[in-house]
Amino acid sequence: MYVICSGKINVWRKSGEEKVSLARLSEGESFGELGLILSEGRSACAAALEDTVAIRIY
Repeated sequence: MYVICSGKINVWRKSGEEKVSLARLSEGESFGELGLILSEGRSACAAALEDTVAIRIY
């Protein structure tokens, strides 16, 4: 799980050949919580849209 300290993140998943944007996250928001809770693989991908600092929580 990650908490965004600064910057912006795009969360997306692939649908066929297309990338479908699920959310745009910014400072104070988090992502990756499902992997932490369920101990399963990723259900989506995340990529920084600009310079970003995030804290990783195990």
